[in-house]
Formats: sequence, C-alpha cells, structure tokens
Amino acid sequence: MSRYPGRQTMLAAAVGLAAVVIASDVRGQVFYSENFNDGLAATRWTLSGTGGTNVSDFAFDYTVSTTIPAAPRGGGLGLKLDPNVGPTGAISALMAFPNGQSFSGPHTLNFDLWLQWGPGGTGSTEFGLAGVNHTSTGIQLPTAGTGVAATSPPNVLAVGPSPNGIVYTLTGDNGASRDVRLYQNGTEIQGVPGGFIGSGSTPALIQETGTWGYVQAYTGATPGNQWLQVSVTSVENRTIFEINGRVWADTTLTTPTSPGNIMLGSMDLFTSVANPIAYALFDNVTVTVPEPSAVVSGIVGAVGLGGIGLRRRRSRSRRPVGDSTT
Repeated sequence: MSRYPGRQTMLAAAVGLAAVVIASDVRGQVFYSENFNDGLAATRWTLSGTGGTNVSDFAFDYTVSTTIPAAPRGGGLGLKLDPNVGPTGAISALMAFPNGQSFSGPHTLNFDLWLQWGPGGTGSTEFGLAGVNHTSTGIQLPTAGTGVAATSPPNVLAVGPSPNGIVYTLTGDNGASRDVRLYQNGTEIQGVPGGFIGSGSTPALIQETGTWGYVQAYTGATPGNQWLQVSVTSVENRTIFEINGRVWADTTLTTPTSPGNIMLGSMDLFTSVANPIAYALFDNVTVTVPEPSAVVSGIVGAVGLGGIGLRRRRSRSRRPVGDSTT
C-alpha cells in the first residue's frame, strides 16, 4: 500500500529502473517552513562553522538595513551567512541546520536566495550552499580542488564542507570556473556524474554559470545581487538542483539517498577577503512534497562533461557584520 492515501500519479523518472510515485492529493504539501520573521530563528537552528572569522545573523532585517528588496515569497527578516570576514583571510564555511528535522521519501527543499557581491570590487567569489539528506551537523574544512575534463595531471576532487549528505553550490559573480558544484558525503562529483546542465557546451565550461544553459535562469550578467528561487529535490537515487524553475543539475547517485536534514550555507574557497562585502542571504525556507513537474523536468537536464580549475576576483578586506561570529 502507498504511504499516501488517495489517487496516485505515476511519474516515470527514467532513472535506472526506478519509477517515482507521488500522490496527487499531497503534491506541494509543506513538511517544514521557516521565514525568520519572529527574530527567534537562532534558537531553532544549529550553526556550524570552520576556517577563519565567520559572521551570521538569523534575524537580519535586510529590507531596512540594506537596499535589498523583499524576497519573492515575502520579505522582512532573513538568515545572513558571511564567511571569511577577516582581517586575516582563510578558507571558511558556515552551515545552518534546523533543529530536530529529518526528511525521508521524495521531498524538495525550497528557499529564496540573494548572493550579495560588489561589482568592480575584489574578493567577491563566494558560494551559496543548499543541502539535503544530512545525518549530522558536522563540518569540515573545504578545499578548492581542480577540475579539467581530461588533462595531465588529472583532476583533484575537492573536499566539501559537510562530511555527509548532498550539497549543491553556486557563486554570485560567476567568478569560479566551477561555479555550480556538487558534493556527496564530503567528496566532489564533477562532470558527467554530476548531471550538470552545461553538457552541450565546451567541456571546460560546463560548470560555469556564466555560460549557456545557466544564464537563462537569471537576469543580467551574474546570478548575484538579485533574488533567486532555489530548490533541491531528493527522489530515491536522484537529486535535482533548480534555479528559478530551471534545472541546473540532475544527478543520478550511485547509492540511494538517506533520510536526513536540510542545510543552508555559504563558503569561501579562497583566503583573500572580499571588498566590498559579499554574503549569502536566505529567506522563506520550506520542505515540500515534490511537484511532478520538478521530477519530470529534471529528465531533460543535460549531463555535464567536466570542469576546469578555479578563478576568482579576490583580495583586500571587509569589516565583520552580523550578530554571531565563529
């Protein structure tokens, strides 16, 4: 018997031999939500940090203290994560997990994301993180790795900030040659296994979000300094990463996903410090039953071919902001 009552809708996921069944009467059902507006979210979330000096604010009033407009699904207070604020720069990461949560079966993490960075400044390449299926709040120091589709010496796969779960990343400034990244249980997955949307482009560019396939999801020259609607769907041995409804990665995993928590985060893989400040801002977090369109549309997500190295705009300094320092 299905875990869900009522009429069933069968979605042929076209992943191996698996098919996904989602009941029509529970699509979009909300399992969890957080909008940060009561100012008490810090008591409901666990923050993990590593590296240099990091700053967080679980009650950041961005509509008053900045010129950032209200998020698409409602504005007010949000979660601000600002790694590597200096004065001494260091590779750094911050991750936030809602307390006492674990999700199993098909589910989708949704949130509004603003990646702040200063065009014309320096040190602006930082990553927003979206994670699912986390079995702990543990954190480890990430590494940059290298990524070239087929060269000698071969790739050096990076270490991700979480030792467990599935983590997708993106940069706000298109400043890395692997802007969109994927980690499973702390190890980077590159190229074809990552299922990145850039499979039709030059192999060295398929994880660069300034190229065709990615740019259609946002306005202007970069994904930063604008609100993005982000989702990560976990369905059996697939995870699907979407920005503004466009699939950026559709990943078939070698092992099925495990029940676990969601994660929001930010990391800086470079030791130089941003000037002006760069940070990730999150609002309107939900976990829902996936819509059928989210699963079916992922099938057309192209399979990536590789990445290449890292480049970024870095140096100089910024001053700490926010209400928590790690």
